Amino acid sequence: MTRLTDRTIEALRPKAARYEVWDNARKGFGVRVTPRGVKSFVWLYHFEGRPRRLTFGTYPRQSLAAAGVKLAEAKSLLARGIDPGERTVAEHHAERHAETVAELVTSYLDRYAKVRKRSAFEDERILHKDVLPRWGSRKAKDITRRDIVKLLNEIVDRGAPIMANRTLTILRRMFNFGVGQAIIDVSPCNQVETPSAENHRERVLTEDEIRLLWLALDTAPMEPNVRRILRLMLVTGQRRGEVMGISAPEIDYEKRLWVLPAARAKNGREHLIPLSATALEILTQVAPNGAGYLFPSARLTGRPYLGPSIDHATRCLFELPPISKARKQPQKAPAPPPLAGLMERFTPHDLRRTVATRMRELGISRGDVKMVLNHVETDVTARYDRYDGLAEKRRALDIWARRLEQIISGEEPAENVVEMVRA
Repeated sequence: MTRLTDRTIEALRPKAARYEVWDNARKGFGVRVTPRGVKSFVWLYHFEGRPRRLTFGTYPRQSLAAAGVKLAEAKSLLARGIDPGERTVAEHHAERHAETVAELVTSYLDRYAKVRKRSAFEDERILHKDVLPRWGSRKAKDITRRDIVKLLNEIVDRGAPIMANRTLTILRRMFNFGVGQAIIDVSPCNQVETPSAENHRERVLTEDEIRLLWLALDTAPMEPNVRRILRLMLVTGQRRGEVMGISAPEIDYEKRLWVLPAARAKNGREHLIPLSATALEILTQVAPNGAGYLFPSARLTGRPYLGPSIDHATRCLFELPPISKARKQPQKAPAPPPLAGLMERFTPHDLRRTVATRMRELGISRGDVKMVLNHVETDVTARYDRYDGLAEKRRALDIWARRLEQIISGEEPAENVVEMVRA
């Protein structure tokens, strides 16, 4: 036995057999030295009359002072009737079997996003693109608030501030799910501020811009189904995701009706969408694939498009797509984007706002426009009023379709023939 200090520990040399040196100031506490020279702090104690041994780490990675702190904690547990050795084993087991971020992502997607969210595909895309490559193998409980902030800053710095906001939203939901599932104790997203400010868009296409867009789609560099999706959005005013995922069972061609199921509607309520002649013309250009989708993606093996694909195709109306590094430079210059310099840029969602605005200009009431857009009313009466407004929606969409045909053809509307607002 000796007084253990850094000097005495450093002076210990390996021998042919393992041996221990005990501290004469702390009973049962010492250093074990292996033939290879590994020095470990150990403590011998008794629990319920049986001898136990506890290891506090190796020297010098574990300092003598830190080992002394662990010794004091272990003695405190023992005084309360708790076996510090079993507690340590349980903590080590929990550490080894703690879920990784990759496992949390899988659990979140399977148990939450794919069950409750129509945008589960988008959650999966973002998590696989920006989260798993960085943190996939790390323990979910080890992700810190600083990790979250650094990731969001990287996304902002690459020129995608709005995507940084979307990523934070998904991370918040995923880590909150992890807390609810007892995978982690606290979400690292707590008190993390949204990285970028978002301005509400007010973009509405003029009639001249609507005509330019409709005609430009004929030769635009995009897949035919993307062209149909954008046109059907402009004809019906429905959301991008709802149009992308349209399937044959939802369409009744005889009744000229699209029945959007509650599971695909944003507000969780079935939505009846009357189909004008223009909408039917678009829908009859295609046949459903094996899964029943009318507008499947050519790249996603028959599944519906993802939202960013439609956004990218829309941007290509105004700018040339980047040339892949894997491809050689083309011999001839590519054709210029069809709408570059001809009109202000827009997003797919701006088409929905355009339809709503043009309907109001045609004298269609705000209430009827809300029913067409399937907007949710939050007052008490709305909880009891389940009228589907099918007649009003058909009237509104037929009026808009006739006006859209006039816009595309360049025909001026006749005066005093627009139906007025209902009393």
